[in-house]
Amino acid sequence: MNWKTAVDIGAILAPVQPGLQLVEAKMKTVESSLFTPLATAFVDLIGSGGKRLRPAVALMAARFNGELGRAQYEQVISLAASVEMLHTATLVHDDVIDGALLRRGAPTLNATWNRGATVLAGNYMFARAANFAAETGNPRVIRIFSDTLEIIVEGELRQLRARHQFRQQKDEYYQRIYAKTASLFAAAAEAAATLSGLEEDGIGSLRDYGHNLGMASRSSTTSSTSRATPAAGQTGGRRPAAGHVDPAFLLLSPDSASPSGTARPVGDAVQRRHEQRRRAVDATSGGGGAGFAQRARD
Repeated sequence: MNWKTAVDIGAILAPVQPGLQLVEAKMKTVESSLFTPLATAFVDLIGSGGKRLRPAVALMAARFNGELGRAQYEQVISLAASVEMLHTATLVHDDVIDGALLRRGAPTLNATWNRGATVLAGNYMFARAANFAAETGNPRVIRIFSDTLEIIVEGELRQLRARHQFRQQKDEYYQRIYAKTASLFAAAAEAAATLSGLEEDGIGSLRDYGHNLGMASRSSTTSSTSRATPAAGQTGGRRPAAGHVDPAFLLLSPDSASPSGTARPVGDAVQRRHEQRRRAVDATSGGGGAGFAQRARD
């Protein structure tokens, strides 16, 4: 198999499909007392699709130490649900931050609710994710969950600070994609291996696998979305046009200049255009219609 060979993700996930179905059902469980609009939006978001790679990693990692007992298996299902719920919560908040109206071809919650309500819905999902993690009853797993949430939030803040900064070091980009994506893959593998009773060497190896899979997944996704043309109203990935740097753009960044010497002029040109737009906004945001429009957009 070479790098061009198509991969059948369904075949890869087939061994853990029964577990993924249990994870899906667990995630969709809502209390009858839950605020009805939130309950409806919650179930719709969970059912909107996705490959469920993170819970699949957890379910697969748990199998490395042999067959699980019933109690262990239930713990792993709770863990897998917590991982995917945490991922879903981050997507809800990402859509608010990016102003995204579509995700996977469907309207985002951000497109139908106001910003404050959407943030609160994301907060509810964070709470649900924490509750699932607590169901494992394993202090180390709970600590892994809390540490990962902290890493993800820090990664989002770093990404916001780096918006429209097109002359970046690749190490800074990789640090962010670890925080935003790979940390959750690594946590899924490490926590599942912990619940299965695997030795420390095995836990560390599976964590490394999760880390590497997450880094590759993020790099591949951002590269493909940067080439795609988004539909009307859709945020087509976090591309340079939206102020975010992706791997394709890094190939032309100043710290990896090509022999032709074109990299620095490209990076400088993008930076100048952004600075010109910012100066124009600063010059007009003090009052009048332009100022009102700017404040409304923010």
